[in-house]
Amino acid sequence: YEVMPSLVGSEMCIRDRPELVHYVDKYAFKPTRERSEIIVLSYVIPTAVSMGYHNLRQRVVKRVNGKAVGSIREVVGALEADREAPYDVIELEYSNPTVVVPKAGRRALEALLSRRYGVRTFRHVD
Repeated sequence: YEVMPSLVGSEMCIRDRPELVHYVDKYAFKPTRERSEIIVLSYVIPTAVSMGYHNLRQRVVKRVNGKAVGSIREVVGALEADREAPYDVIELEYSNPTVVVPKAGRRALEALLSRRYGVRTFRHVD
């Protein structure tokens, strides 16, 4: 089956992802105070830092750095909250692997991604 929902203002295609269909059916158009948006890790750009996670696609994010997230603003807040921690930890729903990304070298990685893929900003939430 294929569903073309509108989640968080952008079009996305769901193919063979029953957990995402579950969100479309149950939550996508019924936001709550705790979860106003469904945060989806849509694609992992292959780099040395993302080695081992490059096949993760269309996964729902549950927590970032131990904090439940229900909006993009909360994701950014959780990523920026503990600047001294050596890693960012992204927990996904449905027993998917936990993504652990070292913070060391983040600026160099962002510069590489900017040059390679034309990404202008990494923290735009408006």
